[in-house]
Amino acid sequence: MLPGRNKEWVWAVASGVATELGMKVEMTSMNQLKAIRGSIWWTGTRNFVVTAQDVPGGASVHIEAWAGGLTELSADPSGIFGLIPRRAAWRVASTLVSRLGAIPEQVFRHS
Repeated sequence: MLPGRNKEWVWAVASGVATELGMKVEMTSMNQLKAIRGSIWWTGTRNFVVTAQDVPGGASVHIEAWAGGLTELSADPSGIFGLIPRRAAWRVASTLVSRLGAIPEQVFRHS
């Protein structure tokens, strides 16, 4: 929940971060924005999906971030397997969350 914000503000921030990081942005639904960078065959991909909707008092936001390639890896920077793509995905995700005004380590749950 981002108090005092709306979904359009969330998408503007997410789109700005994606553009700044050289990611391709697309709206996948009325409530969802997806950004991707890289190639599954060469460098792997860094991905995030932001789902946002207006709620009383602000915006409800859900963010998923992962590294893609021949397999999908969470953005958990502590994982050993796929260390480099995981850390790249973590940098993307933490940059986005920071720009939204939250502390990444406090909002992400790694699975």
